[in-house]
Amino acid sequence: MDALERSRRADFVRNQIERYSGKKKVQGSRTFVCCPYHSENTPSGALYMDGRFPGSFHCFGCGKNAKWDEVAPKLGLEPFHR
Repeated sequence: MDALERSRRADFVRNQIERYSGKKKVQGSRTFVCCPYHSENTPSGALYMDGRFPGSFHCFGCGKNAKWDEVAPKLGLEPFHR
């Protein structure tokens, strides 16, 4: 994936996260949301906007890692590939 494609994907993810209606907390280039892989009330799942894979997900609560196409539908958002 080249720099232009990473930029497009990061813009797409940012746009999708703006539409997210659940709890979220922005911290630098990360947005924390409640993890869709375990039950919680405080956002512990980080969506990363920078790096090689925009939209990468890591939960600091349960340790789950996922790419955007896997986690987006669980959050009610659109994946890159439909």
